[in-house]
Amino acid sequence: TKEEDIEAGNLQKDGAIRELRNYYESLNELDYTEENWKTLTNIYTTGIEGIRLAEGTRAVAKAYGDAVEGMKAVEVVETLAQINALKEYYEAIDKNDYFAAQQEELKVALAKGVEMLRTFVAEEGSEKTADDVLAEAKALLDAVNNKEKDREIANGKKAEYKQNLQNYVDSLNQEDYTAETWAHVQSLLEQGKANIDAAEGTAALQVAYDATIAAIEKAINGK
Repeated sequence: TKEEDIEAGNLQKDGAIRELRNYYESLNELDYTEENWKTLTNIYTTGIEGIRLAEGTRAVAKAYGDAVEGMKAVEVVETLAQINALKEYYEAIDKNDYFAAQQEELKVALAKGVEMLRTFVAEEGSEKTADDVLAEAKALLDAVNNKEKDREIANGKKAEYKQNLQNYVDSLNQEDYTAETWAHVQSLLEQGKANIDAAEGTAALQVAYDATIAAIEKAINGK
């Protein structure tokens, strides 16, 4: 009967809504232009409401099917193939070859590259193609220093950082502090230099320097 079919449809609604939500959440917003993603989201929300209001099993199935087909019909960005190629390039990078700070730089470079591709529009008269933009995006990832290169850069800066620490302490007037405080400052200076020597990579080098300055300032300010 009609009443039985309506009741059966009501029992199907939760499952249909769950399946529609799963499909929507499986999509990647970055694969679409901003306008098309809004369109797709509107189709999704309208589909959810349509399922809730549907009467009967056929109506539930139709509301679900129409929503899925509608979302499938929304065009992805023209550079989706290049975006996926960039993501594959990123995934192929061995993150263990990078310090934590540079791993974050890789993520930033990936996001920037994806955005470059997502918003690329071939201009009339220009020879620049999506593949050219893909090459530029890959170059952003290639420009991030691995551990070996980052160590090399850090080691080249250590003497400068230690001298900067020394210059900072030399700028202080010993007569402004008690003998105990001044001895503590000298101890912090030597420890800071040792920490700089031991630092692995540019991020660790900066942390060692900043921590020493902060410790000395705390000592001389009595905090």
